[in-house]
Amino acid sequence: MIRASEFRVANAHAVAFTPLHSQFAPAPILASVMGSNDPPTVFDGEISVFPLPPEIPPEIPRVLLASKDKQWTLAASPARIGVSWNAQSIAQEIPNNAIETCARILSNYFVSRSDVQANRLGFVISRAAPVAEPAQQLIHRFCNQHVADPGSATAPLRHSIGFELHNLKKFVVDGFTINSWVRCKTAQYKDDKKTPTVVFEQDLNIADDSEMILTPQLILRFFEVVEIEAKKILALYFPE
Repeated sequence: MIRASEFRVANAHAVAFTPLHSQFAPAPILASVMGSNDPPTVFDGEISVFPLPPEIPPEIPRVLLASKDKQWTLAASPARIGVSWNAQSIAQEIPNNAIETCARILSNYFVSRSDVQANRLGFVISRAAPVAEPAQQLIHRFCNQHVADPGSATAPLRHSIGFELHNLKKFVVDGFTINSWVRCKTAQYKDDKKTPTVVFEQDLNIADDSEMILTPQLILRFFEVVEIEAKKILALYFPE
């Protein structure tokens, strides 16, 4: 059986949604990110700024930043600003402070722009575990034995080579009303061997009906809370 400890983080993404699109300006984002000492900037690679006309959808990025090693990326648009850490191999360990770094980059921007507020936050994390016969392992974990019985012509999941499980929940944790989406699926890792893999994707975001005012301090607290919560959820699906 697959255990939670076998998964490695493939990417982690922290995003803040900004409802007043007219307040967007590239210069304050660059000043906040590139001039920060807490944390020191991780974006030592390419800087791209796109002066797009107002009629372009607000979700399209106007600012893109990256680190030289491609592990760190930032994308900012009038509708949202997001910071990501991306593993470069299936064996790479995520830095201990990676999610905190993402959160602080977002929080610092809203400290520098007191006139701009976020109305929602989201945390997306994808983990991967290389395993033999990933579809059969997931079916064995989450389905009863009758639906995958290889000797039964009426078993709908026998001989499956791919499998996905989706689950959506809504709950309150530490004062945040959270939508929690889980997608567990089989895949091939993008390496030379195309390693058979189980991917565990999570999206934890503040619900649309939340009326919480998201101060920079609450932004930091949210990502601290959901990082812990995401690990707890993973352990429910794949106990040790």
